[in-house]
Amino acid sequence: MDRLTAHATHFADGGIAALMFDYRNFGQSEGESRHLVRPRGSAGRLWWMPGKLSGLVVMTTFQWLPHHPHTETDRFRNTRINMFTLSTPTLLEQDHHLMHHLFPRVPWYRYRRLFTEMRPLLQKNSARIEGRRLGADVPKIALR
Repeated sequence: MDRLTAHATHFADGGIAALMFDYRNFGQSEGESRHLVRPRGSAGRLWWMPGKLSGLVVMTTFQWLPHHPHTETDRFRNTRINMFTLSTPTLLEQDHHLMHHLFPRVPWYRYRRLFTEMRPLLQKNSARIEGRRLGADVPKIALR
């Protein structure tokens, strides 16, 4: 029994389900250069690159997208409400970002309720409410 199988059996005996994989050139996998570890390459694949990619996703979702096109500074127009099907998971809860700018002390999980209450005032002040969302709680609105 190789070491990987021994570790998997140990976890299973303890009642723990774990995903075990055989890294290339180790264990029972095939390939030349047996048991060769390249720390520089591994660090890039396992730490540096995923960190940079996740940082890009976070910056795009939280900084660039809610404020794009960055041309207005009016309190009601410097960001927007994005309403389209699946906007909440797609934009990581930033679909009601205008609520954050108007009321920074309100927690993010109350933005939707606050928007429902404030919608007439927001429309009166020409707030940017964009997109379409299907559902009983939010009426359909036209794109501007």
